[in-house]
Amino acid sequence: EPSLWESVESYHHSRTFTLYMVGAKMGPDHREEYFARALELDSAYGVLYFNIGCVFRDEGDIARAEELYRAGIDVDPAATKNWLALAQMLGANRRFDEVVQLTEIGRPYFAPDDESLPQFDAMAKRAKQLARRSR
Repeated sequence: EPSLWESVESYHHSRTFTLYMVGAKMGPDHREEYFARALELDSAYGVLYFNIGCVFRDEGDIARAEELYRAGIDVDPAATKNWLALAQMLGANRRFDEVVQLTEIGRPYFAPDDESLPQFDAMAKRAKQLARRSR
């Protein structure tokens, strides 16, 4: 049976998730208010930054997505989805030196059993190769 704190935390995340989902379905003119409210309610929840960042990335707003992934890393470095998404986005934009630096800093936050760790490590290796070639 969940403790009172676990119940409160679960309710809190479900409210935040609901705001995120409504915002994701809204058009660009209206979603900012939902995303801002969700972040206001749960500013330390790193996965929320990842989810919102993906909406902007999918719409082609790379700068806003990068900003959100970096903010997610700042508030919750253990939310490894932000590290992975940012590394993928930087690599896709040929910013290989930044990928190398990011993967070196982010690697310790991945648990050994994190299912995205092999992909993260592969990106680090590939970025090192590509960074050397571009010099």
